[in-house]
Amino acid sequence: TLTAGLFLMVPRTARAAALFFPDAPHLTGYSNIVDLGTFGRIGKDMRPVMHIVSYARPLPPWLKWRGTALSRFDGKRWSEPPAPVLDISHTGMVEVAGTMQRSRRDAGRLLYRVVVNSSDTGTLFIAGIPEFINVAAPRLVRTAEDSFRVEPATGEKLEYEVSAHPGPALLEPLGKAERWRYLQLPPIDRRIGNLARAWAGASDPMGAALGIETHLRQDFEYSLEGSTQPVADPLANFLFVTKRGYCEYFASAMAVMLRAMGTPARVATGFQSGYYNDVSGMYVVRASDAHAWVEAWIAGRGWVTFDPTPLGIAPTGFLSRVNMYFDAADSWWQQWVVSYDTGRQASLANQFADRLRSFMYGRRQARGWRAWITAEMPGNAWKWGTGAVALMLLAAAGVWASPRVLLRTRRSARLYRIANKGGSPGDGRALYEHMLKAMERRGYRKPGWFTPMEFARGLPSGESERVAQFTSVYNSVRFGGNTAAARELARELEQMLREFGKA
Repeated sequence: TLTAGLFLMVPRTARAAALFFPDAPHLTGYSNIVDLGTFGRIGKDMRPVMHIVSYARPLPPWLKWRGTALSRFDGKRWSEPPAPVLDISHTGMVEVAGTMQRSRRDAGRLLYRVVVNSSDTGTLFIAGIPEFINVAAPRLVRTAEDSFRVEPATGEKLEYEVSAHPGPALLEPLGKAERWRYLQLPPIDRRIGNLARAWAGASDPMGAALGIETHLRQDFEYSLEGSTQPVADPLANFLFVTKRGYCEYFASAMAVMLRAMGTPARVATGFQSGYYNDVSGMYVVRASDAHAWVEAWIAGRGWVTFDPTPLGIAPTGFLSRVNMYFDAADSWWQQWVVSYDTGRQASLANQFADRLRSFMYGRRQARGWRAWITAEMPGNAWKWGTGAVALMLLAAAGVWASPRVLLRTRRSARLYRIANKGGSPGDGRALYEHMLKAMERRGYRKPGWFTPMEFARGLPSGESERVAQFTSVYNSVRFGGNTAAARELARELEQMLREFGKA
């Protein structure tokens, strides 16, 4: 016990811990180069690479965590242009958006903290349009493709905070040099341009882009298996022979087709959404969530995001739930053991002191109880005793009040409050998200592009009617301003959870 207590009380750093774990996983699944035919195997890597905490509100589903964009294409490989980067000098929080962007009032901001487990590239993965970034690094740079990275890249854990607008981006002009860069193509198979025009029809650039996106989503198959034999033209092989591939093929095909029709386009790389771990309260992004999509510059709209890749099936069930507990335990270990330093030591001691003071003496001043304890302890026993007792208290709390128990308690309290006193439109949204999580545990996950009612109608008979009724009440609370109906919504959710065996 004493050894364990000393282990927690002695400050350490992630660098020191790495000496004991030389084979700890690095950031996999992401690259600032897309090489067709060699990228698919990472889709099977389920290791977490990022953890995100949202400060303000739940993050929207199907977010894209953009790392960078690639505009150079040689027929097989996409890469970043050899353009100079812009140094951003900062102390703490730094503005990375102009006044017009920061003054927008058309949507609330996303406020979140990202922890990249091990960053070999120094890339900041950002959801939304960043306006402020807070990162402790010697140098923060902005690339020609509006991405951010820290230098030097150490390969260690990277933490940063972001305030971002959910989008879309404001319209900005595209210069002649930039337009030329986003239209460059190597010699390509003539059939690719012909196919693009056939899919686009007589539409304007926006309609043409949507037509190409739709055909790729509907007529082609997503597969993690790449070609086993080298091919001379992997893109033509994908479009006219195999008609199956992973996200890099879909994104590359759409970007090349748009360029062939005169629409500036680039391939963006990063990660797709991830999932919310209600055990740890964090969003988890795995290596298998690595993704590529398309950004096209549309006149009158600016840069617009398109994703031509058919969606895969999110893992659900018992094993997925078990993984959440393992990930929550690993996050706790990383925070309080591997990265345990003087700051967290003080935090742990202060939290213990506050709890003990409240428990023993109510609102009495801390001086009295501390003097009483230290009077009974010789020398530095107070310092070590506090840490040891704190360790035992945390261990007991971990057994008695697991995150699942605390989550249920908070949920029950909120349901009770709304069911008896009513609620706000924001409470309606929270109740609807509780319902979605319950349905997801039953194997029904709502796609991001479905409206609530479309999701309800797509469920099997029995489930559909129940969720449709719930959704109807939710719409009246959330969008109709009928806050009185929040009570009914809370009672319906309680009934659903009881029937699901999750109450």
